[in-house]
Amino acid sequence: MILSSYVLDISANSPLSNRSSRKLGKGVVFLTFAILIATIGLFTAIPLVVEGKTITVDQDGEGDTTTIAEGISLAEEGDEILVHSGTYAENLEINKKVILQGAGNESTFIVGNGSGSTILLSAPEVVISGFHVSGGGGALRDGGIEIISDRNTISSVNCSENSYGGIVVSQSEGNRISGVTARSNGKSGIEIFESPRTTVQDSTVLGNPTGVNCAFSSAPSFENILVRQSTEGMRFYRSSGCTIESSIIRGNGFGIYFLESSDQVVEDAHFLGNNFALVIDQGGNSYLKGLMVDHNTNGIIFWKTGENRIEACNISMNSLGIRIDRSSNNTVNNSLLLQNILGIQVEDNSRDNLVSKSHFSNNTEAINATGDEGFPIDAISNYWGNATGPYHYRNNANGTGDPVSDLVNFSPWLKSYPPEPAPAEDEIPLLDILSFLLIVLILLLAITINYGDLNRGDT
Repeated sequence: MILSSYVLDISANSPLSNRSSRKLGKGVVFLTFAILIATIGLFTAIPLVVEGKTITVDQDGEGDTTTIAEGISLAEEGDEILVHSGTYAENLEINKKVILQGAGNESTFIVGNGSGSTILLSAPEVVISGFHVSGGGGALRDGGIEIISDRNTISSVNCSENSYGGIVVSQSEGNRISGVTARSNGKSGIEIFESPRTTVQDSTVLGNPTGVNCAFSSAPSFENILVRQSTEGMRFYRSSGCTIESSIIRGNGFGIYFLESSDQVVEDAHFLGNNFALVIDQGGNSYLKGLMVDHNTNGIIFWKTGENRIEACNISMNSLGIRIDRSSNNTVNNSLLLQNILGIQVEDNSRDNLVSKSHFSNNTEAINATGDEGFPIDAISNYWGNATGPYHYRNNANGTGDPVSDLVNFSPWLKSYPPEPAPAEDEIPLLDILSFLLIVLILLLAITINYGDLNRGDT
């Protein structure tokens, strides 16, 4: 805008007319040409995204080919292979970056021959969606789908009745599994081996000996998954940094078992009807928040571990709510332990554990700390089901709340739950604010009157 105004201001009477205007005109042309060249260079430097072609597979001969294997052979990097409904008896290797799209996991079946994996992904960034995959072999890490490459996406796939695993992720990184059903496989529904940062979302794992088997794999992530009817629902061995969110773990022998694994986060999950809901065996420094743990034989088990935190959980109607065994420096805070036969069991040289700001009610026994080599547990500032505190035969015989054993330090206790919040120390009372505003108003009024008197004096 400035340049155009400046150029328009040149007239015949201007000192910049004639030769100067011609020089300026050449400069403008040169500048315009330079901008044009730079713009062309910029666009040529940006690679153009070219969509691949679509190859159609149809058993009835109405596509480009009748087999998926031939479709993969015809495809180039970036192509989409569109597979029509039908049953395809094939073992496949996908060795190039393609999209393999079926017509749906209830109508498009890939059935392997029972030897090796039905589908092997050896190229990165492959997308597979819309299939029912079965017939994988029984050798170690055979799968309905076996992944040995990085950053692949598996979605809307049913991997069932494979002799070893439904989906097996091995020695790869950053793979994503979503909307999958892994059912009735011989060993594992989903197996993750030496494969960091694997993500599983919105999936169902049902009726496998081990639902999810994760070993030597850091930072796996699970969100909104259902794991049911397995001897081991989810098993993690030397796999740290795991996150499990918004999931249901139901009707398993072991719901989740962490072995020699640390720094786990399990949040907003529901454990229901398991023999053992959640076990942390060695490892430690795990954070359990917002869990619903009910109707299990055993709730949460800490074994030879430490520095774990249970926060804002509801642990109710279990035979045993929490067991702390040979484990130290664990914390239970702001949680509900209701209608368990035994709320918390502490035993075998477990030291420096803390339970606070929690609600115990209608448990046959709230806390028992008299196991072998018992050590005291700090359980102060809890509500025990009654304002009179917990019952202890010697230290609080008049308490009508849930009973506790020896070695439980329960005093002082809360008289209600949740406790009434104390006023914030830095809160300014409303009366102080009104007083301050009144003082300011008086000062302004005094200044106004004084100013009026001065004006009258000047006149």
